[in-house]
Amino acid sequence: MLDTLRLKFGHAAQSPPEVIKVTPVTVFVGPNNSGKSKVLTEIEQYCRSGQKNANTVILDEVTFTGLAAEAAARAVDRIIIVPGPGYRCLPGHVLMETARGQPTEFDREFLIKCVSDPAINPPYFCPMFLDRLTLMLDGTRRINMVSQQPGGDLQKPRTSLQALFSDDAKRQEVRRILEEAFGLYFVIDATNLGQLRIRFSQRPPSSNLEERGIHEEAVRFHADALPIDETSDGVKAFTGLIAEVAAGDPSVLLIDEPEAFLHPALAFKLGHELSRIALRADKRVFASTHSPTFVMGCNGVYTIWSSGDHSTTHLSHRCCVSAGPVQFGAPSDDEKSAVAIYGSVERSLLRVRGGDGI
Repeated sequence: MLDTLRLKFGHAAQSPPEVIKVTPVTVFVGPNNSGKSKVLTEIEQYCRSGQKNANTVILDEVTFTGLAAEAAARAVDRIIIVPGPGYRCLPGHVLMETARGQPTEFDREFLIKCVSDPAINPPYFCPMFLDRLTLMLDGTRRINMVSQQPGGDLQKPRTSLQALFSDDAKRQEVRRILEEAFGLYFVIDATNLGQLRIRFSQRPPSSNLEERGIHEEAVRFHADALPIDETSDGVKAFTGLIAEVAAGDPSVLLIDEPEAFLHPALAFKLGHELSRIALRADKRVFASTHSPTFVMGCNGVYTIWSSGDHSTTHLSHRCCVSAGPVQFGAPSDDEKSAVAIYGSVERSLLRVRGGDGI
């Protein structure tokens, strides 16, 4: 639903503010203290509030595109909850749970109009609707996302793990990606009753029942599989990111250093899979990175940098990635090209300099 980002400055002192057209994956690259993590924080703040902030350094404004009327009504109806006994909403109002778990009344028809045309009232649209669809994923959070979780009400899944357990097609897609990355099969274990936990098996389950059941065969299958708690931080971080993008509700994901804990070949694989899923699911992923291989793995992204004469350039790269397993060894031609391109970008990256912007 994000359309453009307008910065507080242009490519030169007298230039108009730079406007960036948002793509499924937008990547900011550069060395430490160059402002790339700062811009993620400012995008998150705007998506949650819908208002300009005089204290921001980089971002001036975000514009949004709306949904068609029927799609907007369906999106709003999905967030409605049933009031508890004795609770009465105002006429025309319904109840929702905010991103922080607080029940809040809202005017259904007005919110549908705002979702159809966010420009009507961004300070209403963002906290009432987009806030719950915005997620910042730092290193700690994406590792914690793969910890054991309550099973919950699978008719109304609230977490990415619950959604994956309920949706065979999404779970099989995540399993394919992780098998290509690690040579092991992602499965969700429900045999600890009321809890869901991730394991990696040496073989795929023979059926959905063997994976999702609690009978003897299912118990034996999961007992033979490796708990994700016993894997490395890289496996956990990669799994958490893929699971959230593939099955989670958020349509705006902000990822600081997605390559953290990952071998370069896995960073390339992550960039490819994130961009493919984001394009298919109409999500918007924003990432800040030090990794040239992650950048080159992303299909059709914008990276922001300045050339030697201070003019601004958007570098767009598209490549194809083999569907086969990730190979560890000598760098590929794509990786060598990534290092060369990234080096030139890094040397001339837009930087934060006091109050002068990037």
